Amino acid sequence: MFTFESIYLLSFEEPLGMMKSGKDHVLMQWVDETTASLIVAVALPFTRKFLHYLPGSLGERFRAVHKCKKYYINRMRELEKAEKSEFLSQLLNTPSEEHNRPLNESEASEELIGLMFAGSETVGVTMNWLLWELACNPDVQERLYDEIRRVVPNPMSPIEYNRVVNLPFLKAIINETLRVHTAILGPFPRIAIEDMVIAGQVVPKGVSSLD
Repeated sequence: MFTFESIYLLSFEEPLGMMKSGKDHVLMQWVDETTASLIVAVALPFTRKFLHYLPGSLGERFRAVHKCKKYYINRMRELEKAEKSEFLSQLLNTPSEEHNRPLNESEASEELIGLMFAGSETVGVTMNWLLWELACNPDVQERLYDEIRRVVPNPMSPIEYNRVVNLPFLKAIINETLRVHTAILGPFPRIAIEDMVIAGQVVPKGVSSLD
């Protein structure tokens, strides 16, 4: 919920209100429902044209994608008219490398769905691992706390970009978390790029192991 809300806030510069209410927004429910439909669509691309017409739960999951697109298009129109979101302005007005032109509403909404779907899951998993590692290493946690308090002495002040760039230890912790743990849940293999010794065990170059 926190990561979903945060990414939405960065995209639209307004909150969904889930953190305050403690309840899932309908948009989050729709994004969750798209999981199965995306798996089927990737595995069987030819099904994309008709699966959202199916009755029952599977068809409903495919229709959730269209609900998300419609929601994003409506919000983009409202915010673009009000000139409220710098992120959306850049997304809609900057030529993409693939098309050599700005994205249209449909393409931009698909980018936002991907951002919310993939971004919220990977950020959430990474945050879980990061907090776990900090809990296991209290000395590192204390050093990070000291750095944050030095750069942001008032806990109620906004976290601005020029302050975040002055948190090198936080950046190092995030990078180390991503190095040690995958950002996607599941047993993903790691391949040794050179001979190495891990916990006293010799791991030859090219050997694959599960995280």
